[in-house]
Amino acid sequence: MTKESREQLIQAGVDPDDLPATDLMPVRQITGAGQTMVQAKTSYITAVQVQKPRQLELIIKGVLEEAQYAGSDFYYGWKVKNKKTGRDSAIEGASIGLATALFRHYGNCAMETSVTETTTHYLFTSTFIDLERGISFPRLYRQRIKENIGAGYEDERAADVVFQIGQSKSQRNAIVKAMPEWMVKQAIERAKEAELNKLTSDNIVTARVKALTFFIAQGVTLAQIENYLDRPLDMWTKEDIIDLRAVGTAINEGRGDVKEIFSPSADEGNSADEQKKPPSTLETMAKDAKANGKPKLEPEQPKPEPPEAAAPPETPQPRTDDAPPPADVPIDWKDTQRPPRRGITQDKKLL
Repeated sequence: MTKESREQLIQAGVDPDDLPATDLMPVRQITGAGQTMVQAKTSYITAVQVQKPRQLELIIKGVLEEAQYAGSDFYYGWKVKNKKTGRDSAIEGASIGLATALFRHYGNCAMETSVTETTTHYLFTSTFIDLERGISFPRLYRQRIKENIGAGYEDERAADVVFQIGQSKSQRNAIVKAMPEWMVKQAIERAKEAELNKLTSDNIVTARVKALTFFIAQGVTLAQIENYLDRPLDMWTKEDIIDLRAVGTAINEGRGDVKEIFSPSADEGNSADEQKKPPSTLETMAKDAKANGKPKLEPEQPKPEPPEAAAPPETPQPRTDDAPPPADVPIDWKDTQRPPRRGITQDKKLL
């Protein structure tokens, strides 16, 4: 604390020695004695007298309205099996996108981040500073330098991505910690409702294809996803799609590892019948999407076979006396149906 700040606190009737090292009195108390100071600083926090105080109802309205459009971009999650109980439990939280929206709508706040590097980790310190209230929320986050972010990155580019992931996670943790917990939960629920309302019976097939396409690109097999959801591809529900999108957000933000979330299927690759089993239509569509970049979102309908050509009518052949009788004609066909010979009348034949 500077000498000038100490003198101003004494003039305002506040003993500087009674203040904790990390606290700073609100500006109104300092200026209550008619002093002209409007800002005070320490190495931990900055507090200022704001010109536009927060309005809680406007903050909530703005956050929920944005959650309506963001959908699954505002939350992440996946389920894990408890080894002791054998039951599934959910890991869920606000995404970096939601934290940024909360920070923006909350207003009168700031963020400071510092980093210390060791041979194995980055140690980020992010501090959420509430300028209006004069309080702060510091959070530490340790990021592995050799984090596995998937193939396709050069070494230097991979190092940059890992650093950015760690910084974003650190800032996200500080913001969410400073926000009211009920507000964060409301935003996540509103985002889930919006995502659920987007899915209908008309586009559920398309949603399955897109989800499968994303995870195939991440190296996840169809058998692993079906094992995770405990149901086959053609029976994935709207809730399953929402869960998979939450997993996708976790993977994109580096919060969940594919190998940890999707355990190998118990009989994947071990059954000869499974290896011989042809892929389903949706699985084929997803693999085509990965190869060509533009998925065919609807299954191809089988082409109708051309109608068979009608057989030409048979030309009637003249009968002769020696022609065998048809199978359905009486045996006495020659005596009853044969026409009379030329020159012999019917009456003479009967003689």
